[in-house]
Amino acid sequence: MLSDGTFRTDLSVLATHNDEIAAFVFACDDDGAIEIGPVGTRREWRGRGVSTALLGHAMATYRKAGADRATLWVDGESPTGAMHVYRRLGFETTAEILVYERRPDDTL
Repeated sequence: MLSDGTFRTDLSVLATHNDEIAAFVFACDDDGAIEIGPVGTRREWRGRGVSTALLGHAMATYRKAGADRATLWVDGESPTGAMHVYRRLGFETTAEILVYERRPDDTL
């Protein structure tokens, strides 16, 4: 992600405490739209509104940069409560993707 030329340091944000990262929002440019992700909050900082504040700040920055929309890919089964944060900030589900997996063995 960092080396593919779409990563935007100017639109990515970090929250730090005592020189440690508490949370982050990374952003990439997708032809005028912003693709958000990954987003992360260290376990000890969850439930304190840090991600909400960072994403709110990031969205304001995206507007000022002229982005017409922001896309966020998320694990709908995530136990972290992240989906509540995204919905509270106005993100809506526009597509769902299924991922299939299996163990690589010799049986077919």
